[in-house]
Amino acid sequence: MREDGVIRSRAVLVAIRIDWERRRQIPRRGAGRAGKHQQLESFLLGLKSRGLHGVYLAVTDDHAGLKKAIAEVLPLALWQRCYVHFLRNAWIICPARPTAPCSRNCAGSTTAMM
Repeated sequence: MREDGVIRSRAVLVAIRIDWERRRQIPRRGAGRAGKHQQLESFLLGLKSRGLHGVYLAVTDDHAGLKKAIAEVLPLALWQRCYVHFLRNAWIICPARPTAPCSRNCAGSTTAMM
């Protein structure tokens, strides 16, 4: 993100709502510094102030600050790690075609990491 003429690293926050008819909507988006718990909490509180309720499940990456903010702002919502982020992290540890034996003994198989 360009800020004051300087390119800075920022997190992009996007909330996606899926209704009972399986329609997706984007009720809120924003940008902030990655890892700032207060900004993540503020983002969620902003959604609640706009009428967010009845959240049963939050699917995110494995970000500690985001998980904490969800637990504080949406205490009844279950949390689930995003499967795509899980696979990306797994492939870093055990690539599909390891050039050397995998240190985690997974031999490139995703089933061993589930």
